[in-house]
Amino acid sequence: MDKNPSSETVLEHNRRYIPGGISSVNRSIDPAITFVKGEGAYLWDNEGKRYIDYHAGFAPYFLGHNFAPVNQAAAAALTGGDSLFGAGPSIAEGRLAELICENVPAAEKVTFLNTGSEAPEPGEGLLTTVASAIAPRTISCAETFPATSRPADKATATGLLPIGLSGNTRRDLP
Repeated sequence: MDKNPSSETVLEHNRRYIPGGISSVNRSIDPAITFVKGEGAYLWDNEGKRYIDYHAGFAPYFLGHNFAPVNQAAAAALTGGDSLFGAGPSIAEGRLAELICENVPAAEKVTFLNTGSEAPEPGEGLLTTVASAIAPRTISCAETFPATSRPADKATATGLLPIGLSGNTRRDLP
């Protein structure tokens, strides 16, 4: 491919390897524009035209593209050997949790998860307590969404109704 291909050329090339030419249907735009640089509130396309980025990548760029302090901190973490290591507690996650709790008045504790499937696990006891206080009648299930790792009897025992529920349900409603 040329060093400075047109956006249509990039899209056509990508379609040979990616369905639709873009990995996320949410990023599909017409006409196709290939962005090659982002800095602050601006994006540049492959022809050098500058745009104001009102989209902000679905919000992760609220500090702007390539914000120097964030880039420097990420580079320091990557080159300093810091990692979450895959097992055991880490200093980095403890420090991040501390910063969040110190700066978000309602946060007493936080947890970090890799996927949405993990989200129900740490909070089951809390969610059950809150749900019981709000509505003492239970909604439970005999089977859970197939992607979850929780056994069905655990979900039933907690009184949680997982998103994507399939199978038998029991409702104690008025």
